[in-house]
Amino acid sequence: MRPALVGAALTQINDKRLLRALNADVAFFGEPKMHALNDLFTSDVGLMTVVGIAFMLGMGVFFVRYFIKHMHEDEARARAAKR
Repeated sequence: MRPALVGAALTQINDKRLLRALNADVAFFGEPKMHALNDLFTSDVGLMTVVGIAFMLGMGVFFVRYFIKHMHEDEARARAAKR
């Protein structure tokens, strides 16, 4: 729903490009849509993006656990060598 002031101002504007821009802003704020999430989970490119992101996050978790495990093993070996 447009405020009366915006509606009165739009009727006086002769420039169609400005009128379209103002209408787009009012429509945008009136009914927000989430096309990006829809495209992300329904298109083939979006699904490959999700798979790629999930793979990279999984790889990050694997490497963090791997490095921590080997750091603890090296620390244990160093302690054993000192004794």
